[in-house]
Amino acid sequence: MRAGFTWLLVLPLVVAMARHVQLVIAPPSGLLTAIKRDDDQTRPQTEAAFRGPIVDRRGRPLAISTPGIQLFVDLVARREKHEYELDTEARRARFPEGVKPVTKQNLRLMDFALEVAHLFPELHMSPAEIEAVLHEADLKNRANGRETRYCRLGDVLHQTPSIVARQQFAKSTHLNRILLAGLHWKESEIRTISAPQSLRSLVGKTMPDKDGLKGRDGIEAKCNGRLSGTMGHRHDVVDSRGRRLEGSAAQPATDGRTVAMTLDLDLQEYATTELEEAVASCHAAGGRLMVLDVATGGLLSMVDVLAAPREGTWPDAPADGIRPRGGLVGRPRCISDVFEPGSTFKPIVWAIAVEEGVVQPSELIDAVPPGKEWWTSYGRRIRDVSGRGNLKWDEVLRYSKNACMAHVADRLSTTQLRDRVLDFGFGKRTRLVPRPEDPNNSEQNEPEARGLVPQSRNWNNFTQTSVSFGQNISVTAAQLLQGISILASGGELRPIHLVNPGPNFRPARIPVVSAATAQATIDAMVPLVQDTKHLRIQGVRAFGKSGTAQLPRSAKPEQGIKHGMYEDRYICSFIMGAPAEDPKVLVLCTIDDPDRYALERENLRHTGSYTAGPVAKKVLEAALGRLGVPREIANASNDAPVGIN
Repeated sequence: MRAGFTWLLVLPLVVAMARHVQLVIAPPSGLLTAIKRDDDQTRPQTEAAFRGPIVDRRGRPLAISTPGIQLFVDLVARREKHEYELDTEARRARFPEGVKPVTKQNLRLMDFALEVAHLFPELHMSPAEIEAVLHEADLKNRANGRETRYCRLGDVLHQTPSIVARQQFAKSTHLNRILLAGLHWKESEIRTISAPQSLRSLVGKTMPDKDGLKGRDGIEAKCNGRLSGTMGHRHDVVDSRGRRLEGSAAQPATDGRTVAMTLDLDLQEYATTELEEAVASCHAAGGRLMVLDVATGGLLSMVDVLAAPREGTWPDAPADGIRPRGGLVGRPRCISDVFEPGSTFKPIVWAIAVEEGVVQPSELIDAVPPGKEWWTSYGRRIRDVSGRGNLKWDEVLRYSKNACMAHVADRLSTTQLRDRVLDFGFGKRTRLVPRPEDPNNSEQNEPEARGLVPQSRNWNNFTQTSVSFGQNISVTAAQLLQGISILASGGELRPIHLVNPGPNFRPARIPVVSAATAQATIDAMVPLVQDTKHLRIQGVRAFGKSGTAQLPRSAKPEQGIKHGMYEDRYICSFIMGAPAEDPKVLVLCTIDDPDRYALERENLRHTGSYTAGPVAKKVLEAALGRLGVPREIANASNDAPVGIN
């Protein structure tokens, strides 16, 4: 009788429990439909999408995203908790079931800031600092007369297994939920720039956006469309306690795509070290260096160094306000700063003259006799470092003879020379950094300069002569490198680029001069390197051209100083490539404003072949090795340096 009565009591409980389990595990469709109609019983869920990585040409990361958590505090919940703790003893006695009544000792143990600082030491915040942040946020709310419920606590933390375990611990017991009332977190994205210092301004930075992170500048901004992922969305049907019953059809999160750059990290670091040492040894204001894969137009390295301010007064020295103490990060001077190229521009004019048929490589320029001064047909004096004369046209680049360049340029019409210079890409941006993928983003500024090619109406005899040896024209390092690369690639313009377009990419081939003219120009640049011991590369027939252009002087009317050129300050440059038979690599190096007199005191020369040349040679050797270009033993001519600048 007693057992039967017990079953009468237990059976309804068992049936109710079974029904409960059924409703939780497999609720009927009618119930789910009814719940879906209730907005309070559906919860939108989002799934974070990470930005794609930026990598170098060998797949090594320059910028990557990793999961993180952002701690934040519900100020309203904390205020209620604080008021609860400070209430009367009777109020304290009504603590939630299972928790002892609060004493002063318990209150100390339950101090929120102390617990958070202990639980998450990665915040690097003391309890006092946490309390100060919360107090300041609360005061700001009151001052603004509005209620901002949430306060961010510290920076985003990397989501390590240890932190995940502590998150679970923080919500694991009723006591912990009381101790840490108001503490919450959300999944976030951490963008880590692993690129070397010399590339960080190029890679760029990100900033928070409503859907995660977006690029603020550099490649991060220019390729934001490719790098950005698509957040996932899902609507869950939940029970009264927030437990998920069913999920509607969802759009899964899609991470951003990888952006591969053409740069080589190892070569970049080597080039940076060599350029920094050269800038220091030349007592210079800075230097720039670029390395190009001729076959593809991809840039293998781009370095921009500024030295710390030198002793004494150096007006008009290259500088960057973003990095006042020198260093590597700041304005990308290889594409933003222009300079007169000087003699490194001569191969361009040399090729134009041959292509237009006004001179042949073997022609003797007997109109320019030996001597360091020569007068043009309109009475302008041309000065030279070398006193050699009666040179053949294919010897002019070796001895860097300004007078010969001016004489042959006079055979060209002004239209011929100017139009051909424009064909080589001068006066327009190289688009080395890709165009913004979001044209409506006004924050994406264009850092690249166009350079300066005089307008047709301003192009006169004086201009024609000056441009023939690299004066009265301004270029960026990227423009000069691309211009010479046309000669190295058989007369075709292959636009240089930093972002790898993909495995099926075929570079554009825009004819500028004939292959015969291009190769003749390269051959004319070989003797300068092969006949100079400190520039020659063993086993490789290299070519090159130096330049030592005067540094521009800004006008200072209050001191009676007009705009002009310094007589003893220079932008020294050297462009070098190899092998001459089939160029694979091209290197351009500039040493900006070396201290001529300090070098002379050390019995060193200040010209481009002695300041920038050795750096270009070392980096070219390294680049040839990286690309696996074989070497052959080449016959060297005499080791005596010639009159080069």
